[in-house]
Amino acid sequence: MATVKIYQFETYDIHTDQTKRSRRWGTLDGIENTKVATRVLRETETEVDASVVGKSVAGLTEIDFLPNGHAEIKRTMDPSFLSSSLRDAMRAGA
Repeated sequence: MATVKIYQFETYDIHTDQTKRSRRWGTLDGIENTKVATRVLRETETEVDASVVGKSVAGLTEIDFLPNGHAEIKRTMDPSFLSSSLRDAMRAGA
């Protein structure tokens, strides 16, 4: 079984003027070829079967790929997108 190292990476979102974590993982070459990556998160290095990379985009996994099936990988939401009343309710633990 051939394996490759993949990483999470950040991209620049022109609509929010912020960086965000990509929903795909990629090899270093795949990430470099995206032209939108701003930073490779090297601490997320994971070795996976090479067959999970490049199915629809060269060097990248499918969207929302979970390496080794680890469901504990979670995304965080930027609360600035929420209404102020919803943010207040979340802070209060409602």
